[in-house]
Amino acid sequence: MTAPQTTILYVRDLTQSLAFYQQLLGAAPLEATETFALFALNEGAMLGLWHQDKVVPPCAGSTQARSELCFPMPDRDTLLGTCERLAAQGVDIAQSPTEMPFGLTFLITDPDQHRIRYLLPN
Repeated sequence: MTAPQTTILYVRDLTQSLAFYQQLLGAAPLEATETFALFALNEGAMLGLWHQDKVVPPCAGSTQARSELCFPMPDRDTLLGTCERLAAQGVDIAQSPTEMPFGLTFLITDPDQHRIRYLLPN
């Protein structure tokens, strides 16, 4: 079976989400149109942003958070420094750094309230 390569988030305002993810990822998209943008992530993985009103039928439905992106962190200092940097940039920190059963983590949300977790696994 082939592993999935691309995660697509349906967004209300592509311009706003494009700016958010460009700042978050520190990279420009590989492609961007009026309705869709695509970012390269690690090891061939991709992140697509698709304007929810332009999704071709069948429609995508609600954009309430039903999943989250997770970025692994190499160490505690990097995780805490990333949280501080994002907070200083005005990013909404939905969950401040917290020890969870699976590791040290914090959570942010994008303009469409998609959840983005940073994690230092146990």
